[in-house]
Amino acid sequence: MIKEIYCTEKENGISADKVSSMLDELLAQRESVKKVLIIPPDFTRCYSYAGEITQMLYKKLEDKALVHVMPALGTHMPMDEEEMDKFFGDVVPRENIIVHHWQSDTIRLGYVPEDVCSEISNGLFPEKIDVEVNHLLFDGGYDLILSVGQVVPHEVVGMAK
Repeated sequence: MIKEIYCTEKENGISADKVSSMLDELLAQRESVKKVLIIPPDFTRCYSYAGEITQMLYKKLEDKALVHVMPALGTHMPMDEEEMDKFFGDVVPRENIIVHHWQSDTIRLGYVPEDVCSEISNGLFPEKIDVEVNHLLFDGGYDLILSVGQVVPHEVVGMAK
C-alpha cells in the first residue's frame, strides 16, 4: 500500500520544487516499477496543474519504466494536438498517450444498487448505476497506476477521487 503524502502549506501556494520533492517521496515507495500508467484529467481541467504534475512524473519515471498517459476523458472528446501541447508540452511523447474510448474500452466492475441511488438522491434517481473503468487498469500489465488531479464537478454524483 502506498503511503499518502499531504502538503498543508497554504500561505503562498505550493512551489514546483515542493511538488517535485513530494513526487520523489511518493515514487520512492515503488522504486522497481517497469510499467506505469498516469491518469491526469483531460484538457477541461487545464488550470488544475495536473498537466505540469504529469510532466514531472513522466520525467522522473521515463528512464526506468515504460510510461503511458491516459487522460481521464470520461465521455469528453479526446484532446487535440493543441490541447496536448499545452497540457503535456514536449515532455510526453504522443505515442505514449492512450485515448480512452468510453464506448468500447470499459469493463464493468459492478453496480451501485437501485436502493442506494434512490436513497442518496432522495428518490429522484431510483435506478442502478453500472460501475465501469477502462480495461487497461486491470489487463494493461501496469505495476503502478497514478491518478493525478481531481474529477470535479463529478463529485456531485459520487465519482470524485
